[in-house]
Amino acid sequence: MSSSEFEITKENAPYAPEEELGVYKAKRWTWREKQKAVMSASKILDDKKGLIELDLVDFQAEQILRCVTPPEGFEWDKERINNLDPDVGDAVLDACRKVNGTTLSERTRFLGLSEEEENIPG
Repeated sequence: MSSSEFEITKENAPYAPEEELGVYKAKRWTWREKQKAVMSASKILDDKKGLIELDLVDFQAEQILRCVTPPEGFEWDKERINNLDPDVGDAVLDACRKVNGTTLSERTRFLGLSEEEENIPG
């Protein structure tokens, strides 16, 4: 999936301000966009060993900023993303994960099957 549209309404974000409601579009990011988000959200701990500390919240905000188009009339910047209604923020981040996350086959190759999945016939 390279992109998806999703709508945030009062039903799934009852306390969100009106300006945060509407149709959003999430797109799969490019390799460069992802690397820039990692660099922007990271602090170098040891450049000789290549150790960094990634601020997960900053990384998620960068991902939203780069991958999600908000409803018409609602403009993004990091401050607005950081101050989103929690229900809106969760829905937006979930949409990012769906278009940018790993596929089941990628997870299975990396992690292997869980015991539960190994016991499922078929």
